[in-house]
Amino acid sequence: IGMGGIVETEDALQVIMAGATLYGIGTGILYEGPGIFEKINTGINEFLEEKNMKYEELIGIAHRTV
Repeated sequence: IGMGGIVETEDALQVIMAGATLYGIGTGILYEGPGIFEKINTGINEFLEEKNMKYEELIGIAHRTV
């Protein structure tokens, strides 16, 4: 579980790429309210669509060699 300071889509993507299968956004709720859930999920979905990837492919990708 990736946690700690996730307030933007990029933050969530970083912990997912590092291997987290889940991420917590407590800090984001504090600063932005419950709308942050939709904001981050939309951002992740847009990223995946742009890269033509599935969520499962993104998990831990930073540790894989080409």
